[in-house]
Amino acid sequence: MAIQTVGLLSPGDMGHVVGQVLLQHGMRVVTCLQGRSERTHMLSRKAGIAEVPTHEQLVREADLLLSILVPEEALNTARVVAQALRNAGATTLYADCNAVSPRTVRAIAEVITAAMARTVLGEPALQSA
Repeated sequence: MAIQTVGLLSPGDMGHVVGQVLLQHGMRVVTCLQGRSERTHMLSRKAGIAEVPTHEQLVREADLLLSILVPEEALNTARVVAQALRNAGATTLYADCNAVSPRTVRAIAEVITAAMARTVLGEPALQSA
């Protein structure tokens, strides 16, 4: 499957720059800004990232989700996305790009795979983490 649309969680300080680069290279980039600050809204608009109203729509439209946010929110965000995946019946590929511990990586992978989606970390990577 070719990746054409990237879902970005969240277009804050780092994420909006990643989104901008993806857009410059021909990718479609979407985000859901529910509960995000006005500053994040502004950075997303500045980068040209398209906004969708719900996380369910985000997981339906994206071929790949990139989680780029403060590490403390990584697991909670994975839980929100997992619920959206279940609600939407989607199996979108999920990549956690946060500076989190191996234990948190495993927890995120468990949350996402329990929702029948895939993570960029396979089983061998999780066992050795």
